[in-house]
Amino acid sequence: MSTSGTTNFFSAQICRTCNVLKPARSKHCSLCGICVAKFDHHCIWVNNCIGVGNHKWFLAFLFWHQVLCIYGVYLGMTICYEHVLEKDLFNAVFVDPTTKERHPATNTIIFQYMLATNGMLIFICILAGVMGVVLCGFFLWHLNLVRTGVTTNEMSKWSYLKWVLKKEGDSGKEKLKFLKNSYNNGCFANFREVFFNVDVHNLPKRSAPEPEPEEKKKNVPKEKKKNK
Repeated sequence: MSTSGTTNFFSAQICRTCNVLKPARSKHCSLCGICVAKFDHHCIWVNNCIGVGNHKWFLAFLFWHQVLCIYGVYLGMTICYEHVLEKDLFNAVFVDPTTKERHPATNTIIFQYMLATNGMLIFICILAGVMGVVLCGFFLWHLNLVRTGVTTNEMSKWSYLKWVLKKEGDSGKEKLKFLKNSYNNGCFANFREVFFNVDVHNLPKRSAPEPEPEEKKKNVPKEKKKNK
């Protein structure tokens, strides 16, 4: 994030737990116990953090589960339709068990019959359909974040930063006009960065400098004041 071409909000920091220099966009995850490069979020469904090394696999995870849900709906509806054709329910006559009244087949009556005889199958179809819609929206939302060069963690920080600036009044709203995401390199470059990511495990590691012991600091003689 930056407010101009030269002013950045990021400054070099040291992870107090891992004792390593934290690059920009990284974050220490207390659940995983490690620093994650280009931290996006901690996903409870895969029980792992999403970062630079597995962001593309997380997107593939969402895509293929969405495809499986759509396939489940298609397969379940096909089985239900085969049951309807096998029993010739469109030409059947249904008898009300209470009034003994005979009713010709309608879509509503056929659905009620299938719900009574194949309720679990219909429930699974509805569940897969709802989850497919949710996964589709979640997948498209993450693709949009990749397109704009923003992680989930950064998106929340952007929202908080904009909220703080708006609270400042006219001066804050003026600053909003100069806000710029310095990590947004364009749509194609952003997608290339995610799907052809750098291997952070092969990068040279740099530990944080060890602090000097207290005894050594006490033994350092103080400089004498120069006489005027």
